[in-house]
Amino acid sequence: MDSGSAIPIAPRSLPLVGHAPALLRNPLGFLSSLPSHGDLVRVRIGSNAFLVVCSAQLTSEVLRDDATFDRGGPIFARIAEMTANGLAACPHSEHRRQRRMLQPAFTRARLRGYAQVASEQIVQHIDDWRDGQRLDVVDEMLKFAGKALIASVFTGASPTLNTALRDALADLSVLGDDVLFEAFAPPLLKRVPNGIKRRSARVLAGFGALVAQVIEQYRRDEIDHRDLLSMLILGDGQDRRTSDEEIIGQILTFFFAGTETIANALAWSLYQLSLDADLHHRLCREVDAIARDDRTLGLEEAQQLELTGRVLTEALRLHPPGWLFTRKTSRDTILGGYQVPAGTDIIYSPYVIHHRPDLYPAPDRFDPGRWEPDRSHAGRSALIPFGGGARRCIGDNYAMAEGVIALATITARWHLEPSRTRIRPSLSLVMSPRNLVMTARART
Repeated sequence: MDSGSAIPIAPRSLPLVGHAPALLRNPLGFLSSLPSHGDLVRVRIGSNAFLVVCSAQLTSEVLRDDATFDRGGPIFARIAEMTANGLAACPHSEHRRQRRMLQPAFTRARLRGYAQVASEQIVQHIDDWRDGQRLDVVDEMLKFAGKALIASVFTGASPTLNTALRDALADLSVLGDDVLFEAFAPPLLKRVPNGIKRRSARVLAGFGALVAQVIEQYRRDEIDHRDLLSMLILGDGQDRRTSDEEIIGQILTFFFAGTETIANALAWSLYQLSLDADLHHRLCREVDAIARDDRTLGLEEAQQLELTGRVLTEALRLHPPGWLFTRKTSRDTILGGYQVPAGTDIIYSPYVIHHRPDLYPAPDRFDPGRWEPDRSHAGRSALIPFGGGARRCIGDNYAMAEGVIALATITARWHLEPSRTRIRPSLSLVMSPRNLVMTARART
């Protein structure tokens, strides 16, 4: 058995700052270089040390054992502050209760209703596009995802509050910048006043105030609207009244995760489709075969769109929106044959795992065919855009259904042409396509 000190350390660690310059300068390049040094590699950022998990097997161990590898580390610590220890960031001791309380919101019957809402919202949204219009695709997909989530979470909110919430969602992206800055900026830099922290505090306060108004309206109406907010207000069924602070934290969790993730997956999918005329043509044929007169799609139709689902899955592999996460060990343990003491910060990266050539041949190539039923490969079990184990995203099925419906509906009506054929990722807590401007061309 190796001692913890024997874990290999990434090269080119600098005095005082460690690997921070390399990570900040080229995060994806730096992380992708680590597997060549071992399945478990030490990095240092300022005075903080991290263990980076570089293999699919060890990543799976970390995700499955959420009691030992608890939510924590600098990323989830900051998310926990923002969301009052909501479902995404709460410790293991709180997770089962919160998950049990929220699980009824994601039954198949509820998913069917959410799918219908998402379909209606995407039809309405793209009806406002014009032939030849230049679109900021990420912004367009964020607006759609926000409308769909608001319509599913706040069915009883007044029109005025609905409009205000939609406007507020546009500012939530700054929270991702805040989380990443707080997690990995050198300590000296964190102590300097900066605009990210100020904007983040302003957005959190404004969004929280709006949600508090909706909560007040729901409590005043005393009506069960059969939506997520009603469930949260009613509590966990054990005479435990959920506080407004907890409710706001859960709602913020769902809005940040439920808009940024699917919006960026859709944006990457549309970009990749624009580069492959044959793939786009085959997708159009699949979508046209099940088109309905009102152009909406239900959950059952979404499950028939196999190629559309594979396109979205491959976009989530190649460009995982959540590209970097942290955990913290709650007790002494063994990982990869090394002794790891309690309190150790762990990093795992879906991007690193999704780009391993031993799992995905030609990993940088966009190839939806990887996910055809007759092509079995080790990468199927290593695909983790929604995490894994007991802490796997509770809304994964919702996100996939919404994404397939939106991608199919857009493809049925529009072809999007990119202004540039090479788009680089922009990194905060979420991986977005940088400056993805596309021209809408109506299909004839």
